[in-house]
Amino acid sequence: FNQVIKNLPAEITQNLKNKNQNLVIQISTGNISTDLNLISTAIHRAIHNATKFGTATTDIIFSATKTDDGKNLISITNQGPAISEAVLSKILKPFQLDENVMNHSVGMGLGLTICQALIKALKGTMSVRNLSTGVTVEFKL
Repeated sequence: FNQVIKNLPAEITQNLKNKNQNLVIQISTGNISTDLNLISTAIHRAIHNATKFGTATTDIIFSATKTDDGKNLISITNQGPAISEAVLSKILKPFQLDENVMNHSVGMGLGLTICQALIKALKGTMSVRNLSTGVTVEFKL
């Protein structure tokens, strides 16, 4: 995980800088055996989304822990507005988000759909949920 976080794409580090956001790292699990390219791409896309939709001057939290059933739980959490239920029901379906749903965001709305495809390729699951203070994307491998 340290290698994945250390090699963040320039666009993410620029987003963090532009919005004065901090990336907080909380790793309490060891290395996992998985495809480094796929997991890096999924994590980077989720962090990019978190910086894009998170509120300025807040923390983006990257967490990696072991679950009680021995799986690895990776979460990326931003502090910012909740995602409406209408969007949550469509967010992981490709080409289902329209301009009104995306709050006039730039892009095609595929970031989390691509993350989900990558995590499925790694035989894992992905979820997106609202928290009281923001949104979290979770990968379970």
